[in-house]
Amino acid sequence: DYLRTEMTRTQLAQALGAASFALPGEVERAWQLQSQTRDGRYVVVPSAKFAESVEITEQDIKNYYESNITAFDTQEEVNIAFVTLSIDDLTDEVNVSEQDIEQYYQENKDSYREEEERRVSHILIEFGDDKDAARQKAQSIKAELTEGADFAELAESRSDDTFSAENGGDLDFINRDMMDPAFDEAAFALEQNGAVSDVVETEFGFHIIKLTDIKPEQVTSLAEVKDDIRDRLQTARATERFYEIRSRMEEVAFEVPESLEDVAGVADQPIEETGMFTEQKVPAPIDNPNAASRAFSPELVEDRMNSEVIELDDSTVMVMRVKEHEPQRTRPLAEVSQSISKQLQVQKAQQAALNWAQSLVQKYTAGEDVDALLSEHDLAWQQANGINRGPGDLPRSMVETLFTLSGQEGNSAQATKLANGDVGIVELTDVQQPEAPDEQLAASLRQQLGSAYGQTLFQSYIDALRSEAEVEILQP
Repeated sequence: DYLRTEMTRTQLAQALGAASFALPGEVERAWQLQSQTRDGRYVVVPSAKFAESVEITEQDIKNYYESNITAFDTQEEVNIAFVTLSIDDLTDEVNVSEQDIEQYYQENKDSYREEEERRVSHILIEFGDDKDAARQKAQSIKAELTEGADFAELAESRSDDTFSAENGGDLDFINRDMMDPAFDEAAFALEQNGAVSDVVETEFGFHIIKLTDIKPEQVTSLAEVKDDIRDRLQTARATERFYEIRSRMEEVAFEVPESLEDVAGVADQPIEETGMFTEQKVPAPIDNPNAASRAFSPELVEDRMNSEVIELDDSTVMVMRVKEHEPQRTRPLAEVSQSISKQLQVQKAQQAALNWAQSLVQKYTAGEDVDALLSEHDLAWQQANGINRGPGDLPRSMVETLFTLSGQEGNSAQATKLANGDVGIVELTDVQQPEAPDEQLAASLRQQLGSAYGQTLFQSYIDALRSEAEVEILQP
């Protein structure tokens, strides 16, 4: 159903996209706008120069606080005390003797034995409609082989197994019980490379089998797997011990719910703490879904009891309790007054700098000489040439402002706020138009514009459907 819906949606989107295109004039205009570069002059006006002229009143602070009251809400916080236990904690405590390793090796020796493998080729004659005729054909091929005919050539030209015939009848390496029982028996009865079997009958037809290679049975020695066996036994015994302790931790956490001391004693692990944190910034190892979902649960926060044993993964468990809790609250004005004052100081200083810059721009565009005004604040014009719309040395807002100016009377300079709190003054002095794009670039841009038009058309279609649909959306 999902794929059907997606294919239907894709068909519609592709149809609308294919119907959208860009005219040559649009491509040329888009290229000019994207590739145009501009020259200009600019001044950065530090807002710090106007900080002393700014006055922050208690009423300003109060008004800001009341207008942005939700910004001063704190999030609920908890400090979690916890005890963890993992299988790795117990591995080093487990002793595995040489006798244990030897016994395990003998009991699982088959796991360390690689069976004999044989590489064989075959010629297959299928029964067809006449089984006796098929047998005679197979026996005739066997006779040719006995007289010295090449097995691979006969397999390629005569075998009904066309897949292996392409490789001279090669079936690669096989082990016992991989093939039909009769085939297996005949293949493993051959004693040396190059030996060819008699005609063998299976459910697939009549086979003639040739032995081409033998990989004898191999047994990995105890010395080679000793360390691996030791690790296996340690992990197995540590796991057994882990579940014993886990069960006891569960009992003690319930029997003595007001403290983790007894749980820590059973696990022989320390009690650790997370420090205060919010639900949005959960620290390790509490940042496990099973643990994080319990950290702010009412039973732990309100009752201050031990949790049940929480499984972090297959080999690690935890018992936790809330040690400290700070509920969500709105910080009072007295607590945030100083930070608000600093913020308002920055905002008003920037606004004062912007007012001064706008006044200067107004005088400049009116034809007045503003160099003296700039000198009063130790400022001077700086040149910027070849500015494009992409990232560069100029602040982003100054670049955007430069590309909004037309250079015409009254629209050649403008002031703008900068992201760092200062103010910039930008003047446009020249515009460089790009050369016409080559055919490859034009084709690429034409495709991009057509695709964008298609997406817009598709979205408009969807919006129209939504506006006409009789669907009531209930907000939670």
